[in-house]
Amino acid sequence: GGGGGGWRWRSAATMSEAEARAEAAEEGGAAAAAAEERPEGSPTGAASSEPLADEARAVYDRLGVAADEATIRALAVLSPALQKDVMDKYEGAGEVHKPAAFIGSLIRRVVSDAAADKNFDDLPEDVREGLEDIFEKTSLRKDDFISRCLAGMHTLTESTMREVVKKYNAQDQSAINRPEGFMNAIIRRLGNIERRGGDGEPPQEVKDRIQQAIEEGKLKEGDLDERCYEALAEFDAKSGLEILNLLFNSDLNSVRNMGGFFFGIVKRYKRGQAPHGGGGGGGGGGG
Repeated sequence: GGGGGGWRWRSAATMSEAEARAEAAEEGGAAAAAAEERPEGSPTGAASSEPLADEARAVYDRLGVAADEATIRALAVLSPALQKDVMDKYEGAGEVHKPAAFIGSLIRRVVSDAAADKNFDDLPEDVREGLEDIFEKTSLRKDDFISRCLAGMHTLTESTMREVVKKYNAQDQSAINRPEGFMNAIIRRLGNIERRGGDGEPPQEVKDRIQQAIEEGKLKEGDLDERCYEALAEFDAKSGLEILNLLFNSDLNSVRNMGGFFFGIVKRYKRGQAPHGGGGGGGGGGG
């Protein structure tokens, strides 16, 4: 999908339960991604790592929901009101075959709906100033940020918003082909770090192998961007190195879109299929 794909969700108020079911089924129960962005920092998404609020827990227990810790954690970072909203929608859906995926789809829609009413001026003043500086000095246009990235920004804590600005400014701007997609990748990645804990980075051995490839001239700085690092962070060191070996053993000279080619390798690796050859530009990267 495109760079703004993470924010194409429809309002929870207009989404039918059947549509939520369909998306949950499509996602295949990916509980670890139950809430792709942490809904903390907006007025309706209170910061909390505590257990579920009483009203939401009452519904959760009454229904005997079979969901894992990742799903509970994703639900727990919502404000009590949003937790209750999610569980009320869950209860109204009737029989649910994949609770984790279904709750995840509801969380994202509820968060998206809560953030939809926020505008650029609702961001902290220093964050706005940092973004205005980015708009002035880089290829990221303010209109594109507002239409495709702003809702995601509003799901973050203020400190993480500042980190987003810092991360974007630290990038080699000449290597960014789709600035709004790149910005969304940073927002998603830092949101995941907030929700899951840890540093959200690939294992050190994987980062060292990438640096080695740059020094050897197999890669250039920026060939593997934030989205690629985000994808590699999902794997252990052994798997990450295997993915990189598949990449480096390909004919990279004919690759027009390194990010897209990389994500093609990741998808085939997940399916247990090695890529054939190395030509072509690959599909769009996961941003």
